[in-house]
Amino acid sequence: MNHTTTHYIARLTLCFTLLCATACSNTQHVKVTLPAAKINPQLASQLNAQASVLLQEDQPQKALALLKQAISANPQSARTYNNFGKIYYQQSQFNDALRMFRKSVALNAQVDNDTANPEPHNNLAMAYEQVGKHALAIKQYTQAHTLAPLDIQYTSTLAASLHDAG
Repeated sequence: MNHTTTHYIARLTLCFTLLCATACSNTQHVKVTLPAAKINPQLASQLNAQASVLLQEDQPQKALALLKQAISANPQSARTYNNFGKIYYQQSQFNDALRMFRKSVALNAQVDNDTANPEPHNNLAMAYEQVGKHALAIKQYTQAHTLAPLDIQYTSTLAASLHDAG
């Protein structure tokens, strides 16, 4: 080693030692708070709409990119997680679809029953069926039907699932 390298290492060692000594002896801790990201539900809604168009055009990777932006704009968007789940479901990635639909259902549960969306429950039920969890599927189909009892889609999926279960 040359003199410059040795000198540099000695200085780094001294700085590290001083830093450790200062940090270890200091009983007060400073809490650093980062600014919160601004939630923008309107942007999330627009990105969801664009992602839906891309899905219809069979461009799931581009749709996923938009949905990731939508999550950044509104991490509490049940619709965004539901749309993520749809993409994973279409790609037969059922465990990922289940994870996204569960998150959507959980966020959806935070709204009152008059505005709760039955679609995430129905989608979660379909994903449960794909992995052979029929009892859980029936539970979710029932919840979708409870939220929208006059919607024939949810009534028929529940009836079909109950029929298949015997």
